[in-house]
Parts: sequence; structure tokens; C-alpha cells
Amino acid sequence: MKKFILFLALLVLIPVLVLAYLGFVPYLSSLFGFSRPKDLGVRYKVSDMDSYNQKANFTVEKSKNVNSALGVDFSGEVELKQVFTKEEVSAKINYAPWKYMPVKNVQVNFPEDGVIEFSANLLTSRIPSFLSAVGFSGVSQSDIEKGLGYLKYVGEPPVYAKARASVSNNQVEVSLISVQVGKFSVPFESYDGNKIVETVAEKIFSLVPGFYAESVRFSPSGMSFEGRAPAKGIVAE
Repeated sequence: MKKFILFLALLVLIPVLVLAYLGFVPYLSSLFGFSRPKDLGVRYKVSDMDSYNQKANFTVEKSKNVNSALGVDFSGEVELKQVFTKEEVSAKINYAPWKYMPVKNVQVNFPEDGVIEFSANLLTSRIPSFLSAVGFSGVSQSDIEKGLGYLKYVGEPPVYAKARASVSNNQVEVSLISVQVGKFSVPFESYDGNKIVETVAEKIFSLVPGFYAESVRFSPSGMSFEGRAPAKGIVAE
């Protein structure tokens, strides 16, 4: 059961997410601040998401007629060589109109060269639809129900991850440094957490037509991306 919960949580993060918070009284967790994600000091606004999209030459529309099981129809392709700030990356994830997004209150930080930090609240109610959308057939419905049978007592657990990471020619390389659920550290080494993150990230890359990450690097100045990406996304309402 512990192995499955770790697997499920890491599956949600692109590319680093974590286990559910081990607390069973959501009201008290909120009262004492246990449900708040770790503050990485990143402050952003909706305009930071707009800035990200402008740099990426990416436009977003909403429609009731979306054909992709992913919940987004992508089109077009643009060549990119850009640096996105921690504020822009955080806002892009937090304010994304994707209905299957399984996190909120997101902060992404790049504290040093090659290192990425991620903190958020995990929306456990969206895990089944998220897994279905990304087409991860390796997790059975019974496993999902078992996992949610535990997580439903937690509400929206805070999660945190820190890792060394990079991407070259769509191949992800991750070395987890820390994985925490609330105040608890998770023994990711026992469950090959690095491989889980790499596999899931590469699978999601493959689901986005027109996407190819020739190089992705992280530094305090931001996320440097060089490659190709879609020009437009139509998301389901």
C-alpha cells in the first residue's frame, strides 16, 4: 500500500510530485496550518501566466467540442528558445484552465543551478480523471480505489519535492533530493522514485503533438527551454 501511494503521487507531478499528507482531520489540519503547502517565497499573478504564454507564442481557447482524451486539442508548432521565470512557471501551472489539473496553490522555485523545488496542495478528488486523461493504463481501477480509500481522509494534502533535473532530446533525468508529505519525509529511494518521475514525464511529453524538448535547464534566473511546442491549445469547458 505504501508503495502504491508513493507511485500514485509521483505520477501526478510534471516532473516531481509526492505522497499524500498523513493527516485525517482536514479541519484541524487547516486550523493549525498543516494543510498549507511549503512556502518557497514565490509570488505571482495571472499576468505571469499571460507572460509565459506570450513568450511561448501559445494561445488558449475553451470549447465544448474537444476530441482528445487529454482534455486539450493542440495544434500548430513553434520553435522556442526562451527563459521562463519561477513566477511564470508557477502561474502557468496554478492558473491553467485544464479541468484535470490535480494541484493548486502551486509554487515552483529554482534555488540553484540544476535544482527545482515544487510545493502545492494535491487535489485527491481529481486523481482518477487525471490518470484517465494521461492514459496511464498501468494503474488498475481497483488500485485507484484503494489509494483513494486512504487519501479521502486527507482532503487536499500539502506536498513538496526537491530534485536535480534536466531534459535532453525529450529524455528526462531526475535525481530526487527530498520528498515530503506535510512534515513527513518519504523514503523514495526504496521505490525507485527517480525512475517513476522520468517515466511519467516522458509519457506526458509523448501525448502533446508538436512538443519536443531539445534542452531544458534550471537556474536561479529561470527555466531555459530550447525546442518545439504547440502554438495553440483548445481546452474542454
